[in-house]
Amino acid sequence: MARLIAFDNEEEGKKMKKVRIVLMVLLIMLVVSVIPKSSFAHGKYIKNPGSCTLVIDKNKHTGENGNFAEATGVCKGFEQGVYSKQGGQYAILGTITQQVKNGQKFKMSTPFTYGEATLTVYTTTKSPSVNKKSVKVLNSKGSKDNIVISKVQKNDVVNVYKDSKMKQLLYTTKAKSSSIEFKNKKLNKKGGYLYITLKRPYLKESIACTISYKAE
Repeated sequence: MARLIAFDNEEEGKKMKKVRIVLMVLLIMLVVSVIPKSSFAHGKYIKNPGSCTLVIDKNKHTGENGNFAEATGVCKGFEQGVYSKQGGQYAILGTITQQVKNGQKFKMSTPFTYGEATLTVYTTTKSPSVNKKSVKVLNSKGSKDNIVISKVQKNDVVNVYKDSKMKQLLYTTKAKSSSIEFKNKKLNKKGGYLYITLKRPYLKESIACTISYKAE
């Protein structure tokens, strides 16, 4: 009889152990389900947070019906943007709360990163235009013409068009530093015009900058 009771207790013990394991798994699943996914995306192991972008569209991000601009990258979930129709002002809310202007940069940290990320705020949806003074065109003899464009940012996409309506794309590249160069190209030997635009990440393509170049 004692052996039977011991056997029953052992079976009950196994059942209780299984129940505890199941409950633990369910608890873990519940915790995971309520933690924002962005927490895992950021991770506590990011030592160099890098950069974030926050684009505030005054026609959209007015705060009405919960319409706020959301930051990108590791700043997502910690910084929002809004435009006040009454005051005509742009502002960011969250880790940093204050009025802002286009192109303003901030240093901010999050609970999921080591170090600070650079947050750039844009109050326009269109990329800035290329400055004529930052463009140099060398129209040499043959097909070794060069186009150099400075004062750009890393990851900017620069497009060179043949026409002002931006229908005929000649060259395009993504900037790896603060300047780019289109080497060994073939331009019109009689001279002419180039129409250059800039496309910054998260922003629309800029208005074309018209550049005239001389004959060979």
